[in-house]
Amino acid sequence: MKKTVLTPRFSHGGLDAPTVCQLKLCNHHESQIAGINWRNTDFPYMHTHAFWEILLITDGQVLHTCNGKTATLSKGAACLLRPEDNHKYSFVNGKAKNETITFCLSSDICHSLLTNYGLLDDFTNSSDPSVIMADNALLDDIIKKSLLSQSLSKSAYEQYIIMIFNQLLLHFIENRINRNTAYPNWLNDFLSVLHNPSNFGKSVTELAAYTHYSYSRLIVVFQKYLRCSLSEYVRNTKITYSKSLLVNTDKSMLEISLDLGYDSVSSFNHNFKSSTGLTPLQYKKINTFNV
Repeated sequence: MKKTVLTPRFSHGGLDAPTVCQLKLCNHHESQIAGINWRNTDFPYMHTHAFWEILLITDGQVLHTCNGKTATLSKGAACLLRPEDNHKYSFVNGKAKNETITFCLSSDICHSLLTNYGLLDDFTNSSDPSVIMADNALLDDIIKKSLLSQSLSKSAYEQYIIMIFNQLLLHFIENRINRNTAYPNWLNDFLSVLHNPSNFGKSVTELAAYTHYSYSRLIVVFQKYLRCSLSEYVRNTKITYSKSLLVNTDKSMLEISLDLGYDSVSSFNHNFKSSTGLTPLQYKKINTFNV
């Protein structure tokens, strides 16, 4: 399948002169909100973006400079770049097989995703961009989905990129939480309660009874540790579980809604789209493709 190259339009004033890539994403759909770009050559010009970008190394090694710091990124490394991050990269061995994929997403959509997870300030105010390592299974899955996206219509293509971006974003979030937070035993136990599907139908006040805190005190302590509200965490946990139900079961939307404790299918649809940018049916269709 042909790889469509996404070329941001910008002008540069030399290798180290920062420039700004405009959000005109020159892909085959002329999308203004999302795009994918494959590269097997250096991008040695210091530049910033008008959008968020995930740089994924799919083969070889690159020497990546961002905000004055240089690091070597190997196959499987992914870097989440914010609009203000000034960066460039070049492949370590120009004769070897090298390739990167960049996923670009408009600031409005990326901010909405991070806001849903209660982590917008955490990522935007961090001194350095985030870097994770994707295992082989995740890397293969992202490459297959990226290739498949090229054959879709414009609206489906954009939804697919949002879905891939969000899939990677969850790994950045998990990595940051695991790195920065040491939870007390009671909170680890409470998180296990929150992730148990048998509790998804319970209200947050009912869930609070599993701790030794009053509800009013719990929501303050929870916000301190998780950097999002208890309600937001419960909602996102249920949405994550619903993705598995959508893809791996034949349950109807009504059955899934009831399993998650929603009082209607429309309420489930609203919460799912707010978190993922897709409706449940769109997500199910995309992820049940044979890729």
